[in-house]
Amino acid sequence: MWCVARRRQRPDLFTAEQSHELGQAYLWVGIAAATPPSPPPRSASSSRASTPSPRTSTCPSTSSRTSGASSPFYLGLPDEARAPYERWRTTPRDAHLCAACEVQRAVDDAYQRGEWEEALRYAVPVLDGTLTCGSQPENIQGLVLLPVLLSGRPELAWRYHLSAYLADRSPDADPGWVREHLVYLALSGQVARGMAILRRHADRTARCTWTSDLLEPVTDVVAVDLLRQERAVNAVLEGGDPVASTCALVALAWNLRQAGRDLEALAAVEMGIDIATGAGSRRAPGRVRMLDLHRQALGALNALRDQQGVRAAALACAEVCEDLGEHSDARMYLELAACAALEVDDPLGAAALFRRAAEVRVGGSDGGRADLLGRERHLRRAARARLAFASPAVWRGQADAVDHLLDLAAEGVEALAGLGDAALVEQEREALAADRAWAAERTGR
Repeated sequence: MWCVARRRQRPDLFTAEQSHELGQAYLWVGIAAATPPSPPPRSASSSRASTPSPRTSTCPSTSSRTSGASSPFYLGLPDEARAPYERWRTTPRDAHLCAACEVQRAVDDAYQRGEWEEALRYAVPVLDGTLTCGSQPENIQGLVLLPVLLSGRPELAWRYHLSAYLADRSPDADPGWVREHLVYLALSGQVARGMAILRRHADRTARCTWTSDLLEPVTDVVAVDLLRQERAVNAVLEGGDPVASTCALVALAWNLRQAGRDLEALAAVEMGIDIATGAGSRRAPGRVRMLDLHRQALGALNALRDQQGVRAAALACAEVCEDLGEHSDARMYLELAACAALEVDDPLGAAALFRRAAEVRVGGSDGGRADLLGRERHLRRAARARLAFASPAVWRGQADAVDHLLDLAAEGVEALAGLGDAALVEQEREALAADRAWAAERTGR
């Protein structure tokens, strides 16, 4: 800030090169504010807002607007980045800025939002050789590996990987860039090469300045390793031994669940000291892959009638679905886990799972009807589960808990009545009355 003020007072003291460097400094204001240890995001954002504008500082306008667009992103405030980003995108480029690297900023922004086609569209002038520099096209080739792969062009993605990795494997390269190659190799099934690159670059983690640069390689390590485990499990399944197959699938499901928890713990650390969104869009494909593997394990365990395994796999599916925002599927898997708990004589566990399913909000355009109906029915199922013990001696001790659940269900029925479907409300009232009568008979009330 002293330099900005000094240049405003005595521009004659600054050479053209020094003015250029001062303009470039605007590009890193947001990053500097977010570098650990850093102030809270809102505080750092306020600090950025107090930075002199290009009009008052005579610094290049694009530099300032690039910083304005980058700061919210690096501070974990993606929603606040949209308006500054649009202003930056429509601002004419300053002559001193690298045109190819400016393209990379647009590609990276689209990448972070998961807009693959837009990322590829921005990348065209660099990928076709129109714009190049000392860092391009290799940087953008690495950045678009996932969009190219997801667009159905694996051969082109492979060529980009080979070209970009020649630059990124250099000891002097940014340690964070290898993450793009790892996620590409994991999702394209190239386990052997992924493991080789992991071993080659393991020591780079010590040089990671950003926790996001550390988090993403760790995420990709997990993705590559789990893919390797999946192939080993498939080999066991092909052997046709049901016992060995069950053990292998349960082990894989456990590893998946544990990996997910470890990654969430790392993400929580990142939220505290670094950007909150830098790896989110890149983790999503890995989470989808985990869900696919959980579903595979669930299907095999269900076919083998291993209800304990079904319960664990269904619960794992529900947790990943909740992470991905697939709430309807999460509720379905919780219900399946609850039914499996009843099969292994764990009524209280089943009741807890039904209760958890009751709290899942699906949403939709029906004014909340599906949520109200689902909650009321799952609360009634939770009440019935508490009275599923084989021994009548236990029933009386569950009376208060059962009454509480049925009272909550009754509130749901009345809320449902406010939506105007009289026939449905009457049906649910009759079902609730039947459950109350059945519970009273069992508990002696």
